[in-house]
Amino acid sequence: MEEVIDIFGADDLFPRAILAGRFLLWGWAGAYIYSFHLTWRRFLAYDLTPSVYIFTSNRFLLATTIGAIVAVGVGTFSTAAGVPFNVNLATVCIITFFIGFFPEQGLDWITATAKKALGQQGGIAKETRLSEIEGLSI
Repeated sequence: MEEVIDIFGADDLFPRAILAGRFLLWGWAGAYIYSFHLTWRRFLAYDLTPSVYIFTSNRFLLATTIGAIVAVGVGTFSTAAGVPFNVNLATVCIITFFIGFFPEQGLDWITATAKKALGQQGGIAKETRLSEIEGLSI
């Protein structure tokens, strides 16, 4: 698979791995900042339960996975469009950071892009009961 996907126009496998590590670091940093803020806020509110730690670990996994998918897609299409390397890498790092901070938005973006590419109609509707929202006591 690495031989097929041309991320940022890198010809060799080792530079591609270094570039992937760079933008994944920014996704991890976004997830870390959000998770630290959540844990600290819950600690100060005396509401720090084990589910908070499970939520933050899931956020790290989700942010890394979605960030990698979106970064490879954006990096590949931007390279094909002729975007300069530095601009492309900076754009991908910024996008990956925000996906690390808000992975649900990244997942919604992937779903909307896939629906558009497949020609499906309908928006993204999510309904969650208030009792299922983390940190909300009813």
